[in-house]
Amino acid sequence: MKKYTARKAPLATSSTALTPVDLENSAVSSLPSLFSKLVIVYKNIEDVKPSPRRVRRPNKGQLEGFISRLRRFGLHYPILITDDGEIVDGHLLYEALLALGEKQIATLTVTGLSHVEIRALRIWITRRPRAPSGILMRLRPN
Repeated sequence: MKKYTARKAPLATSSTALTPVDLENSAVSSLPSLFSKLVIVYKNIEDVKPSPRRVRRPNKGQLEGFISRLRRFGLHYPILITDDGEIVDGHLLYEALLALGEKQIATLTVTGLSHVEIRALRIWITRRPRAPSGILMRLRPN
């Protein structure tokens, strides 16, 4: 059997590594939301509302499949909401938790964006590349 060894990544040199001072003085400092702290807040599920402008709507089979995977693996990520509790991303998770009778939901609040930017964010999230659906089958231990 052939053995594989991991290659070591080259160490960052002082000319390529960014320090906190470099970040403050760079163009990145004009994007404070990019490096903001993420705070997960558990909210009552009735305080969260679906967006009337949803990009995708799951069918019954997708919802049932998601619920079975949620039962199998548990919940490991929050949904994105606006300041007023409207869902930006995570409608399927929201619907699954409602169907399971859960009272709370983990949320991350998107702040500092206009309504137009939130709509663009919804579209970008929906169109980003996803893992192939069969990847979970390949991750199962033998």
